[in-house]
Amino acid sequence: MEEMPLPTEADLRAEAAALAPPPSWQVRSWEEFHETLEGRVSGLKALRCTARAEAYRLSQGGRQSKGLPTPAACVGVAGPTAAAAAAAAALMTMADRDAPFLLAFLRHAKFDTAAACARLRKFAAFLAANPWTLAPSATAVDRVYGPAGPIDLLPRPATGGERVFALIAKRINGMTSTDLAYINRATFWALVGMLRTPGGQLGGMCFLDDMDGLGFGILKLIGSDQNRVGWQMLQTVLPVRLRGLHVLRQPAFFSLMWLIAKAVMSRKVRDRLQVYGNDTVALVQALGADAVPVSCGGAAVVGPDATVAAVFSGIADTPWLDAP
Repeated sequence: MEEMPLPTEADLRAEAAALAPPPSWQVRSWEEFHETLEGRVSGLKALRCTARAEAYRLSQGGRQSKGLPTPAACVGVAGPTAAAAAAAAALMTMADRDAPFLLAFLRHAKFDTAAACARLRKFAAFLAANPWTLAPSATAVDRVYGPAGPIDLLPRPATGGERVFALIAKRINGMTSTDLAYINRATFWALVGMLRTPGGQLGGMCFLDDMDGLGFGILKLIGSDQNRVGWQMLQTVLPVRLRGLHVLRQPAFFSLMWLIAKAVMSRKVRDRLQVYGNDTVALVQALGADAVPVSCGGAAVVGPDATVAAVFSGIADTPWLDAP
């Protein structure tokens, strides 16, 4: 693979200065992340080198990181060689043209450069192991975030700044592992777009599960390989700050659900579970009325067309993704 020159020191400083958090996020970026201009300059330099190194390794047929799916196990038509080549090209583009996305790794690691680079290497392996990551599908996005889709992306953030992904149980009943694969794909692309923004990086995201009417079929999905891939993607691959799991109107068998579900969650994520029963008032107090759908006691009106458009916009702004 052809090596391209790194930006000059002056270029790096100008770029890092342009990526400073907006005024509304400056206090949090310093208090929680200890973010400085020098930290952005040195961190982005290290991440660019890591992205280039991973691209070269994959282009030479390097093996995937342990604990990640192999290309043979993924759903797709591309073989391992094609998948590795596509991932290598994406990483080179990322290094050259997508500093905003690389910055997400730094902020997620609170400017621990070694930790940020380690996650980027896992991300690189995930791209190579899952060719669908680089080929967004309009069908998948509409199937998940469209009018009949199981997930609503709330237009306004919660009071803590996190974006809210609301899962509606009545639309989940009857889903198969194939449907869950669509959810993994569409959510990956939605998060990539979100992670290129200061709010997505610093505010993070949370899940709101409205389990009203949920059937026993969910137990099979929770124990599926696709569910494990989804949680792996959220916890160890994407640099996303998962700020909370909010459960409303849980069924009588929720304790059994949780026993199965928590096996694929880290202790940190498990500790962020909040269960509200039928108490919509407490939910609104936790997230804010503008971040809770009307159906869950809040004031947010979700427009599926606007949500789908927002996901496509994030995809279009990401230089290493192919627009559907």
